[in-house]
Amino acid sequence: GMHMAGEHGGEWTDFTRVLMAARGELGKGQMLHADSFNLGDSMSALEMMDPKMDAGLVNPDVVSAEESFEQGLVPLHPDLETMVALSDKMLALEMTWVRGTASLVQSVFTCLYCHRPDEIQNQSLRLYCQALLKSCELVKKAVSRANVYEEEDFSMNLGGFSFYDKLSEEVIMSSLTGLEENLQKHLKLVKMSAGGKGEGGESREVPSEGQETRQQAGAPTEGFILDVQDAPVLEAFLARIRLRRAWLGVLHNLSKGFKSLKSAHKLIAYALAQLSVTRATVNYDSSRVGKFAIQPRLNMKLMAPSPPRPVPILNLSAAFDELEEQLNFLKTLCVKLPFVTSLSQLHHFLEDYTSGSPAPGALPRSFLRLLLTSGNFLGGENTQHLVRQSMADYLIPEHALQSVSAASFIHTTSKLVLNYCTSSCYNLGRQRRRMARSIDDWAHAQLEAELVDQTVFLVYEDRKPCLLSETGAFFSGWLLDQMLVMVVRYFELGFQLRLYAGFEHSMLYWYMDYLLGVRINCQPSIFFPKSRQHQLEESRGVAEKGGKGASKKK
Repeated sequence: GMHMAGEHGGEWTDFTRVLMAARGELGKGQMLHADSFNLGDSMSALEMMDPKMDAGLVNPDVVSAEESFEQGLVPLHPDLETMVALSDKMLALEMTWVRGTASLVQSVFTCLYCHRPDEIQNQSLRLYCQALLKSCELVKKAVSRANVYEEEDFSMNLGGFSFYDKLSEEVIMSSLTGLEENLQKHLKLVKMSAGGKGEGGESREVPSEGQETRQQAGAPTEGFILDVQDAPVLEAFLARIRLRRAWLGVLHNLSKGFKSLKSAHKLIAYALAQLSVTRATVNYDSSRVGKFAIQPRLNMKLMAPSPPRPVPILNLSAAFDELEEQLNFLKTLCVKLPFVTSLSQLHHFLEDYTSGSPAPGALPRSFLRLLLTSGNFLGGENTQHLVRQSMADYLIPEHALQSVSAASFIHTTSKLVLNYCTSSCYNLGRQRRRMARSIDDWAHAQLEAELVDQTVFLVYEDRKPCLLSETGAFFSGWLLDQMLVMVVRYFELGFQLRLYAGFEHSMLYWYMDYLLGVRINCQPSIFFPKSRQHQLEESRGVAEKGGKGASKKK
């Protein structure tokens, strides 16, 4: 037979003839196998040619994308109502992927129009598909750059397909703006011509911009019939074009970082408004989406060798809810994050943002991570500034913060703050696991904090060494305060994830109360009131005056 080299230096032998010869002698329930076949292999084996087990089984009802386009099975110039239904179905496929329910292979690329968008003759539908693929590309880039997703959150598998890279998002958004203006002109003409028809009682058709050139070039015509009954459908499609442009613009501006947050916020508000219009205009026949436009089993052969489980695609109402949820999470980032100016505010913001109900998905958490680590927030020396400010708020003296040893300690803790912020961008389960390791890192820094205290605050009273701070605040106390915040957060995550049994609650409540009490007692203002601080300042001033007076007498 034919021999092929194996991965481990062995050879593969084609024994098809042996199987063909033995098939007539095998009875029901019998199996021909090699001597090395064992029970473990049988547990992981798949039964070939079984529709319930073999994902690569040839299905006569599924036609590939290439054959569908070549045979003309995909309508390349659908009518307006069909385009409205198609745009909603594509949005549902996209939101299914963004939610993390399915991969691109199982969702967006089950739509045949997304395989060859340039071959779509209808300009509006072609532009919508290009914008859809560009939106998916921006989502994938953001999630990949942030790298705070897990396999249960998001799927990056492209299955060998590619996004639309012939045009940039700026060009596509500009084209969408032009299409909006064109649709608005047609909508005005439709409303103005209510009841007005041409000779013979036939509806007049007004070509869109550039249509005459396409007609001269032999391209199919694309226009809108001026009939008052078409106005609601045209308004529905216009709302979906506006929503697509706004969603693409939100992703584009957030990818730029802090400098485009205001633009992203305006587009989010615009997208939410258009989403409300889109919800109110779902009054078409969903069966208008043809059989060959979207095929759920189209890419089954590209999946891993496993039973072909059906992927639940979000219905239209759930898809709108998902998009609204994503927009609201991104809106919170644009509104609240620029006003976070201290480390304590950052702790509160991360806790409130990631622990909400519902919890943010992979996309909002990815943009949170990218915005936090950008140069305008925690990037560069900004993290050290936040840490220094937090230490100053903890009443650590300014002269201590200016020391060389303190500068090194601030640099170390700045890295720990960055790691903590990154851990807070994961989902709650992964966040809790990573926070346990983060607490260990902060515990190791406690030794360095004590060394800094000995260097900066060590004095001798009656020939006995002691640590004396003018305000009663020490670096080790500040570090302990930060660690207690994280430990309490660690236990709170356990409650949110329902990891504790009922009989453990009383013990956990007692321990959290103890931790909060320790944190209160660690505050320097408790044991070292401001009045005492003023007394020290006054006594220091008296000493300085006395020293000057003594020098004058000399």
